[in-house]
Amino acid sequence: MLNIRTLFGCICMTILLTACGKEPALPQIEQAETVGTNGCYTCTYLGTEREFLVCPPEIRTESSPVIFMLHGYGSKAESFQLDTKMDKTACPQGYTVIYVSGIPNPTDKTSASCWNSGIGTSPVDDTGFLKALAHYAWENLGCDADRTYAAGFSNGAFMVHRLALEAADTFSGFASVAGMTPEQTWENRTSIGPVSFLQISGTKDDVIPMRANTAAGNTNAPAIEDTLDFFISEGKLEQTEKTALSEKSTLTKYGGSTAEACVWSVVIEDGSHTWPREQFAGFDTNSLILEFFDTVAECKKTK
Repeated sequence: MLNIRTLFGCICMTILLTACGKEPALPQIEQAETVGTNGCYTCTYLGTEREFLVCPPEIRTESSPVIFMLHGYGSKAESFQLDTKMDKTACPQGYTVIYVSGIPNPTDKTSASCWNSGIGTSPVDDTGFLKALAHYAWENLGCDADRTYAAGFSNGAFMVHRLALEAADTFSGFASVAGMTPEQTWENRTSIGPVSFLQISGTKDDVIPMRANTAAGNTNAPAIEDTLDFFISEGKLEQTEKTALSEKSTLTKYGGSTAEACVWSVVIEDGSHTWPREQFAGFDTNSLILEFFDTVAECKKTK
């Protein structure tokens, strides 16, 4: 739980630095250490213990692209690794994959691990934690600050939406699988400029508001089409391609020859609130996410 003395110290330091006319230092990851031999780490952020799991690249370079993987509600880093196996796809291609565990919301009686994506009330600073963890990865794990990505499923994808709106200065691109923008996060948004974003949605997902499945009217959160329209507008993008990935799945790409970002949208006919399996959706989710992140990197190289 949050250490009150540590929090009070951070607040006092912020006030002192502000009074002196200096920008306050951001909270950092502290006491990071490995636990066992399978890449698990524990660390402290704002007095609270956090956990993450590091899968290093099989191809060593001076600095590697890195993907932060955010699990769904009630899950953990290790189980998300088993569910998605992103490291099995990404690490052979030179990526570092970091699976991160959320922590319970102290105001949630279920005590389930989760992400503070903007739904409900929570004092947990997950945006700050993930930004600090990215800085830790750059400084200690040989990861590339210009190729730092976040991907998530369900509640983890809700957090990815929040990061896209609040932490695009840290993360280079975002991939949301069965995610949406929570109402509070959407209402607090400001102009962010070009952001690269991949959204994978199913038309029978009863959690994600979509105009395509008429679920948008059941919540005050924006339809996923509205969120994508916002990213497309902020990046001044135009539709460049529409491709059938399979009989069930369609990929629409937005970009342009002078664009500084790209937005991809995958819609899976009859897809539900799950991490898509190739046998059903007709494409490999991990490979598509990596293709998107590689495209984001190439886009940045040409600017």
